[in-house]
Amino acid sequence: MLEIWGLEHILYLIICAVILIPLMIILKLKLKNDNQIEIMFRLIGLIGLIVIILNRIATALEENWGFYLIPSSFCGMSSFLMAISLLFYKKNNNILQAIWLITLIGMITTLAYPDFVESYRSIFELGCITSFLHHTITFYALISVFVFKYVDLTIKKSWLQIPFGIVYIGTGFFLIFVCQVDHAFYLFNPAISGTPLYFIVMLPIYITVYFISMLIIELNRKKKAKQD
Repeated sequence: MLEIWGLEHILYLIICAVILIPLMIILKLKLKNDNQIEIMFRLIGLIGLIVIILNRIATALEENWGFYLIPSSFCGMSSFLMAISLLFYKKNNNILQAIWLITLIGMITTLAYPDFVESYRSIFELGCITSFLHHTITFYALISVFVFKYVDLTIKKSWLQIPFGIVYIGTGFFLIFVCQVDHAFYLFNPAISGTPLYFIVMLPIYITVYFISMLIIELNRKKKAKQD
């Protein structure tokens, strides 16, 4: 079985860094107008959507249970929503306003500690490689959103955390109680086995980090406004 921070994991991260960092620099230098930038994000959204769909199909086949086609984790749902927001909506849309932090935390955490690899013998198994890819594409998409200023985060949009939180949690309860996917969204199981990282523990931490982040963003906005 594969290991977290095993050879395949480390090589994957190195290859991604070698490819994606120069790619982002080149795109930042070459794309000069809003139309070009929007086309880029449409393509990222399309690729991201294809990969997350393939990942859900692979998971459903592995588990032999069709309800696994529905994203069953915060990262899976975030990848799906990120792809939808970039493919079908304009810049600064409400999806980006709502999911940026949960997406950032989820993608960084999973790429650094991809516990799913322990279920696979090869990184090239469909479930494994698509899991790596959808996390990577979504992380790249989110960083690009900030680099290209495709979203203007504001505390006035904080209320969006409620309906989108209901989407995540509601899907989790549906999968657990209707579809018997008992680990969905870590509502009753820890995010990392053997740790106290249950949903009820992570939620207040997330809320605190979110509002501290938004406070910093708003203070920087006011500082720049005064300088201008």
